[in-house]
Amino acid sequence: MTAGIIALLFGVAGFILNTSSGRVKGDRILRWQLRSAAESCFIFSVLFWMAFAFHLICTMRGA
Repeated sequence: MTAGIIALLFGVAGFILNTSSGRVKGDRILRWQLRSAAESCFIFSVLFWMAFAFHLICTMRGA
């Protein structure tokens, strides 16, 4: 959950930086930016849940 929020913030920050620099032209690039932000959010959340599952498995083995 936290990793997903962080990834979303990075995606929003990257989108704002690209828009403010004037490189974003047209609706097609805007859609690409939003899609890449959503994909990075998904990837970070998957990595977070994998790390959480690994942590749970390690603590169960140690118990």
